[in-house]
Amino acid sequence: MAKQDIYTIKQSALGPNIYDVMKMSKDYEPGGIYHIAVAPNKTMSCTCYAGHKFCRHKKMFLEFRNADRIGSGWSYSFDSNKWFPPLAAEEV
Repeated sequence: MAKQDIYTIKQSALGPNIYDVMKMSKDYEPGGIYHIAVAPNKTMSCTCYAGHKFCRHKKMFLEFRNADRIGSGWSYSFDSNKWFPPLAAEEV
């Protein structure tokens, strides 16, 4: 059975080149948060256990950046490669 986790990414309050990667269930229940730091030379580090390698969070960051969806409220399922639009205020 495929994972049902979805993620959203936004600029972090921790710094100008740090991003919050928020993991949620398919029902939008919080599941964890990781931080990605992007260095001036464009290298990335992630706080997840595989962050020293090219983890899924770094790959998702590139997907969000390329789609211009960082901080937009859009969610992404890495396992199914599907995007989900932001929830309307009355759905939250």
